[in-house]
Amino acid sequence: MTSSRDCYVYIVLPDETAFITAGRFQANMADGIATGRFVYGRSYRERRDAVELDPAELLLADELFETSRMNGFFGVIRDAMPDHWGRLVFERQRAAPPNEFDYLLHGADDRAGTLGFGIEPAARHPRQPPKWSHQASDRV
Repeated sequence: MTSSRDCYVYIVLPDETAFITAGRFQANMADGIATGRFVYGRSYRERRDAVELDPAELLLADELFETSRMNGFFGVIRDAMPDHWGRLVFERQRAAPPNEFDYLLHGADDRAGTLGFGIEPAARHPRQPPKWSHQASDRV
């Protein structure tokens, strides 16, 4: 069985408070093998203030990144998903058991890494303002 789900990845840049669209993430399952793919958007890459989502796995480049680690979720994306308690709360609010992609799309907007996820290409305003954002001094 083959399945695929995708979403846009939004980020709050240093010294900003609103999301912008950074790229697109796709999770695939084929023949029992999970893979994830991510690509930065051209307009994001061309910004002078663009930051890498993850300097180890997702360098700011014009290429398609792929992983089969962690069920196809890059580390920075996995980190933005709800923790154990958040998953329990989310599961109790749903009639059907959620999958990993459901956790990704329905998590809080003030999650780790100032990342947000959605199905619309244009970034939306956070449902609630982030509690913190990248600071220029955090960049390595």
